[in-house]
Amino acid sequence: CASCCCRTPRSVEENSAGVVIATQPAHLLEPSPARLPKGHAAIGGDASAQYALGRAYFDGISLPQDRVEGVRWLKLAAARNVMEAQYAMAFALAKGLGIERDQALAIQWYRKAAEQGMQEAQLALGRALAAGDGVAREEFEACKWLLISSQGDEDALTQVSPTLGRGFTNEQRLTVKRLASEFIPKPQRWTAPPP
Repeated sequence: CASCCCRTPRSVEENSAGVVIATQPAHLLEPSPARLPKGHAAIGGDASAQYALGRAYFDGISLPQDRVEGVRWLKLAAARNVMEAQYAMAFALAKGLGIERDQALAIQWYRKAAEQGMQEAQLALGRALAAGDGVAREEFEACKWLLISSQGDEDALTQVSPTLGRGFTNEQRLTVKRLASEFIPKPQRWTAPPP
């Protein structure tokens, strides 16, 4: 498919250092409902069940750990606006766990969860934008998200980088503070499963 959430690998393997690496492109990755009991809510399109199942596989809780299968289910829930699943997808993409590492796509998922008010995603987004790891460094946006995540605590900026925001004019400082203070999370709305 053409959506950005389909950049997950079709299969992965472990290299000699024990790191999971992608071996195939993404758009063929589909969850394996055959592994689940008939009538499981995740198969029926329940986004919260898809998230829970994805986390169970990803973390090896109550199921054998299978990060690739976990990412498959997390991707479905994330695409339906479950912010916890969006954050989990971002984390997996940023670290290359069960999926090919893609920092630019990780930032997109962090942003979706951050915009819904998830503090962990706001912090991760601010840090990623400040570092410019795999994406252009966006100091102004980084400062905004770090201030939002810290509820206006300017010390959070120096904890990430001692020089972050130092080159800003007074007007830029005031603007980033205003934008952070005016932030209102978007309500989390789950979308219906595709037909």
